[in-house]
Amino acid sequence: MRMVPHKGAVVTELSSDEVNDVFDLRVLLETRLFRDSIRRLDAADFEAIDANQANFETAIRERDPARWGVLNQQLHAALYARAALPQTSAVVASLLQKTDRYTRVQLSSDTARRRARREHGRLIALAREGAVDEACECLREHIESVRNDLLRMLDSRTRGPFGAKARAARR
Repeated sequence: MRMVPHKGAVVTELSSDEVNDVFDLRVLLETRLFRDSIRRLDAADFEAIDANQANFETAIRERDPARWGVLNQQLHAALYARAALPQTSAVVASLLQKTDRYTRVQLSSDTARRRARREHGRLIALAREGAVDEACECLREHIESVRNDLLRMLDSRTRGPFGAKARAARR
């Protein structure tokens, strides 16, 4: 979203440059937070994480896109909650908020929703086991899969019958 004089907030189109920038940062910073948080997570944390995952799965089953981004954000935040890195946490919270609309777009496919449920479950299991390196690699792959889905969607839009590349080709 950007602010335009005399118009207010205007929703901007997703661009591959913006997706890459945000997701590069997410990979770097979220794996840092996760690594710092995992060993400090306790039974109460996992209770909250499990409840959030159950709510996420319910929202997926009910096809409730308004809740997908928020619940995804909450789950990731819960996994990183014990990290003793307040500045990194603040930046990641901002990135997760910024990517809320990306998450809802990406989760518009059944395949992406099934994969998100599976990947979240694996992240939780690895964190519970204390498998730090494997959990961080799983998180990196999870973030990369979202990025790749979004880039494919953007590419298909620009190549589609009304996309920029199609319009340029007709000129």
